[in-house]
Amino acid sequence: ERGERARSAVARLRSEQRLAAHAAFHACAPTISKHNQNNQNVLRELEAALGEHAELARLAPDPPQRSLLHSAAHEGLVLFCSRLLHAKADPSHPDALRQTPLHLAVLGAELRSSEQHLHTVRLLLAAGARLTRDQHGHSPLDLAAREDVRYVVQGHLHGVQLTVCALAE
Repeated sequence: ERGERARSAVARLRSEQRLAAHAAFHACAPTISKHNQNNQNVLRELEAALGEHAELARLAPDPPQRSLLHSAAHEGLVLFCSRLLHAKADPSHPDALRQTPLHLAVLGAELRSSEQHLHTVRLLLAAGARLTRDQHGHSPLDLAAREDVRYVVQGHLHGVQLTVCALAE
């Protein structure tokens, strides 16, 4: 009986922690915006929230199951992306459409043509983002129509291929 009560208490605590993290996610999500990109107070608050709820970096609640990293990548917010990756956000986590943060960073780079987006694409690739296909069969490389974006993604692929070849020898 004592063991059962302990298991029940642990289950309740985990449930409460998930609810708190979910609430914190929805509180943090609006701060992931261009207006806050260079605001040191917002970055500190995000880091504090990630310190309290490390699972925030990996949480993707509700449809479309986009994480904070998805939002930051789409906006080209390199500092936010860097903080989230440092907190163990998964750069290859698919959303409900099977799009990863890399898909959204590439789409953002295509739409906005900014250096920030190219840096975001580079950061995600350096963090190990995989070139997976979304529900329509498109990889981030397929979505990269602009030459500079294709160059970044293809350059990464070429570097990976060289590394694989070197390891195989």
